[in-house]
Amino acid sequence: EDLLNSFALPMLGVLAFFGVLCVRIYGDLPAGLSMDIGENGFETLGESMRTLFLLSTLDNFAPVVTEAYILHASSLLFFLVFITFACFFLMSVALGVIFDLYIEDHKECVSTEAKKEAKSLDKAFKVLDFRQQGRIDWRDFKEMMVHLRPLDIDEKHSFMIFREIAHEDQGEVFVDKASFRVIEEFITVRFINVVDDRKTANLDGDSCARLVVERGLILFDA
Repeated sequence: EDLLNSFALPMLGVLAFFGVLCVRIYGDLPAGLSMDIGENGFETLGESMRTLFLLSTLDNFAPVVTEAYILHASSLLFFLVFITFACFFLMSVALGVIFDLYIEDHKECVSTEAKKEAKSLDKAFKVLDFRQQGRIDWRDFKEMMVHLRPLDIDEKHSFMIFREIAHEDQGEVFVDKASFRVIEEFITVRFINVVDDRKTANLDGDSCARLVVERGLILFDA
């Protein structure tokens, strides 16, 4: 519908307007002065619109414009104006509309995938929360990370991820359903052994870890 309103109807209007002009200018020419452009012609409004539509694709630009130029040099300006409207302006509008439709479709696909992912994570959380407390403690989280990150056997790494997404309430630290939904962001996170000067950087351990987690890395002292 957007493409119809933004391109098809304006294009039809342009073809009809210039088609009427072409019939009036070139359709009633004497036999000796008629344009020799084969199947294309301007005798009727239908033929004129068909010829102009082909002209908008630049398919028959050379024969039509050359014949018109031979009749009168000013005809070149007439067809250049038509090409400007039909080929460049309206085509640009059509491409813009198509791009907007693509973006909307892409957003819809992303939204659908996000909903499916959230639903899958909720099911996984329900399985892990076998005590039905609405939370996952460090012990259960650690066992889960063994399966999610089988190549990373360092318990400190799992604890740092747990600390980033966990909540604390009345002295208990746990992962609830809402925070569990971001677990996929940490599945492929990389850990690098570094020695950082926190006094110089004026960062405590939590701030340093949080800063590098946002960049896709988790750094800790060697």
